[in-house]
Amino acid sequence: MKVVRSNMCWRVKCYPRTGQRKPKGRQFCLKQFVFVRTYFIKMSSGVSVASEAKTAYDEVKKDKKYRYIIYHIKDERVIDVEHKGPRPSTYENFIEKLQNYKSDCRYCVFDFPVSVSVEGGQKSSPMTVDRLILMMWCPESSTIKQKMLYSSSYDALKKSLVGIYKYVQACDFDEVSKDVVEDTLKRGGK
Repeated sequence: MKVVRSNMCWRVKCYPRTGQRKPKGRQFCLKQFVFVRTYFIKMSSGVSVASEAKTAYDEVKKDKKYRYIIYHIKDERVIDVEHKGPRPSTYENFIEKLQNYKSDCRYCVFDFPVSVSVEGGQKSSPMTVDRLILMMWCPESSTIKQKMLYSSSYDALKKSLVGIYKYVQACDFDEVSKDVVEDTLKRGGK
């Protein structure tokens, strides 16, 4: 048995058991082969986030200029802005726009208004707060290559968009319905 190191990972070349000395390290037998634990170096897809994408996110977060942003991966290299929804838009308008992407993956940021009860005084009154949601939209009808590209690039976008309240992954319209998103926001956590 030989362990070969390549640029991406440690690969194991396995030989049938023929009285060879067992290699050191963690091992287990499967039928007539001996395998050594493999170590993979985490690689990203090489997709970067465009500066325009970060600027548009800041316009949603700080300036409250837009209600939502739809991102796409351009030329399999850069995450860029595809569409910006005006501030008066509702979640239903966003879902209507998302209907155009029934067979394409996309990233979406939505500034979702949530009513939160305020405590501390004699009365607890509801207050509306905007929560930022980052959504990865990968429908079942999209290609496997596109799903893999968007999944592997999701972390790059997460790291560049600081201040997201909740992350949502969806593959059909039931998972992005308003009731499901509100329930997810009430549960808290990331």
